[in-house]
Amino acid sequence: MKRILIQLLCLLLTLAAVATAVACGRKEEDHPAGSAEPEQTTAGGDDRELTIENWVPARDYREDGVPRQVILLTFSQYNTNYHFFAYEETGEALNDAAWSRTSRINSMFGVDLQCVEDNHLQQTLSNSVFGGGGEYDLFYPHPSSELPSMVVNGMMTELAGLQYMNLGQRWWNRSQVDNYTVNGRLYLAVSDFSLSGQGFACILFNRDIWNGLEFDGKQDLYDLVEAGGWTAEALETYTRLYGTDNGDGVYDRQDTYGLVYQDQQSTAFLYGYGETIVRADPANGTYSLGLTPMKMNGIAAKLNTLVYQSDNHVFHGACNYGTFGQSEMWEVFRNGRALFMTYDIGALYRYLIETKQDIGYLPIPKYDGEQENYNVLCAAGFVAIPYLAADTEMSAILLEALAIDSYLNYRPVFIKNILLGRLSEEPRDYQMLEFLHDRKTYDIGYTFDIDGVAVDLLLVVAINKKSTNVSGY
Repeated sequence: MKRILIQLLCLLLTLAAVATAVACGRKEEDHPAGSAEPEQTTAGGDDRELTIENWVPARDYREDGVPRQVILLTFSQYNTNYHFFAYEETGEALNDAAWSRTSRINSMFGVDLQCVEDNHLQQTLSNSVFGGGGEYDLFYPHPSSELPSMVVNGMMTELAGLQYMNLGQRWWNRSQVDNYTVNGRLYLAVSDFSLSGQGFACILFNRDIWNGLEFDGKQDLYDLVEAGGWTAEALETYTRLYGTDNGDGVYDRQDTYGLVYQDQQSTAFLYGYGETIVRADPANGTYSLGLTPMKMNGIAAKLNTLVYQSDNHVFHGACNYGTFGQSEMWEVFRNGRALFMTYDIGALYRYLIETKQDIGYLPIPKYDGEQENYNVLCAAGFVAIPYLAADTEMSAILLEALAIDSYLNYRPVFIKNILLGRLSEEPRDYQMLEFLHDRKTYDIGYTFDIDGVAVDLLLVVAINKKSTNVSGY
């Protein structure tokens, strides 16, 4: 317990260091873009009237007629996996959407968007900053423990004061912007440009199995979500309605289940059930520890009931994303042997194409009927501008343009062609995926929990130890 308390204190001290760093940060002259009003012509909320030109000024960065090279520094294989920039059409939907976006931005601004991938991002960016900067214009970090030190050590430009970044608009994630703003300053932001890299939690359901169930009071699951009735109790109840496992703890090909539960998704239930690791007060630059003891005990009790007291209707285990495609858990659901499955749509969307069944999508349920909102855990997709970038204004304009273009053109392709694709043409599926995307919840405590002590708290206590006493732990 002493170790846990020390680690949680370290988390808060790290956040305090961030607040101190930004409060005593670089002077405004270090950010030449300033904070003047954007040169926008319209600011309506109607997407039919939304264009890049309405929100960012026309610029041509060609030098002697040659497009200016703009470099995004990111982690190894990220451009391939997340489709930031593409340079030819291949017939693959996301690649071609990225190719269209890259071509439009290049042509519109006279630039040549390129990626540099590196497995040692902190050292590479540090070398650039301390060497005078200028090599990199944009930055997409790995959402790992390197981020806190990069923020504290001043390796990124403050974004909130940049003239052409409209961080309150719908192509930026408001939860992330609000919760990562310290003393009015923000160094990481999430927009639809990074949509393919934004893992986010949900529950899949097999529509054929659901439609075949008969019980009193049954209703459409999407109607249940809209009415606010998709709760922990509802998931527990429906999980027990389907399954034939004999309880021997071994998956046999004939076994069926109400729920496939991935142990690593336990953190998603922490947020889905209404808790956060840190409570932020951005206006005052202060943070307090979340994880209310009695509420956490209640969450652990609900998970214990769901996973271990379901009359053998839950199949659970652990696997990393690299081995997910070959896991028994995915085999169970893919082959139509489970009603529900916990899932990370953002990180694992490509596996959905393997299934032949009719799949629906649900948020992690609410703790109870008193909880106001559905919360969808997301902890990745950050973009930044390196400190001492050669032209901070240009970087801001391009990030804004990429975000708007992605909102208008890439996001619909991602949701419709990739997540739906051959799975369903049900309009309500699309609406539910938009619903999930719009409710992505970010917590600066998740990013700054370097040792994972709070992130993995439910996994350790409720799942591994089968305990409901989180506060005691």
